[in-house]
Amino acid sequence: MTTGSVLLVEDEDIVRDSMVRVLQRAGLVTEGVASGEEALAKMRDGRYDILLADIRMRGMSGLEFLERAKGIDPGVGAMVITGYGTLENAMAAVDLGIQGFILKPVAPEELVKRVMGGLGKARAWRELHRMRVIRPLLSISSQMDLDQALREAARVVGEECGARHVSIHLLDEVGAMRLAASWGAHPVPSRQVHRVGPAR
Repeated sequence: MTTGSVLLVEDEDIVRDSMVRVLQRAGLVTEGVASGEEALAKMRDGRYDILLADIRMRGMSGLEFLERAKGIDPGVGAMVITGYGTLENAMAAVDLGIQGFILKPVAPEELVKRVMGGLGKARAWRELHRMRVIRPLLSISSQMDLDQALREAARVVGEECGARHVSIHLLDEVGAMRLAASWGAHPVPSRQVHRVGPAR
């Protein structure tokens, strides 16, 4: 059975509490909050498999929240809760890469079915994204020496992930962490050393 962690953003207390109970009974680790601001704070402290956000809330809208949430975790799953199935809302939500809609009012069994389906789609997307990053690494030539291979790995990861800078650090035999390769802007000074654990 599909399991996962859910963050539900709904400003109607009765609706939020009811949905949280239904999803928890279905075996999903579910937290509920009343605003997009609260949800963003939760996301900075932990990771969720999928977000459920009411499209119309006081203060930050559900779509604004999801846009900002994707900035924190681009791979997180997302579903929109709405009683207003307008084309404009649907197009905006699709642009954010959501896994589906939940129309209010929703029966408990339908809620569980839709969230489970959304979790499956979100996990498939994460796996595809992971493979997209890993595949180029497999092409690194076995003829390269270690330094060349590490530099190439840093470049591939940076380009595939859209990073401005990538550093690869290795631990030596005395527990010191040393810069092995870097790519992109603002590299860490090559002489910088970080010791892990107590000094010997």
